[in-house]
Amino acid sequence: MQGIDFTVRVDSEDPDDELVDELTRQLLREVRDCDIESAPPGAKSAGGFELGALAVSVLPNAVKQLVEFLFSWVKRGSDRVVKVSTQIGDRRFDVEYNPKTMSNDDLKRLVEDITGTLARVK
Repeated sequence: MQGIDFTVRVDSEDPDDELVDELTRQLLREVRDCDIESAPPGAKSAGGFELGALAVSVLPNAVKQLVEFLFSWVKRGSDRVVKVSTQIGDRRFDVEYNPKTMSNDDLKRLVEDITGTLARVK
């Protein structure tokens, strides 16, 4: 089964490069350590490739858990913002999640949209 590749960009309302780097490294550690339910060993991989950016790949059955994990990570800190991009079939998703501007209902609709697109592509 092929993984779904995501680009995850970490940002902050404070444009300090050191803070963005620190937040990105923290997120990378947490993504590598997170327990994504129903994902078999090797179902996820993550690595950094530039300041504030991570490349994350998960199996299709783990997409919902990854997106929910990323957005819960944003909520745990102040002034954190995460931008997630992926391509599924002919559909591109580019989402900026800032808990100050996106509601839980918006997040739920986004997750349903991504997982629905995945189901149609299979």
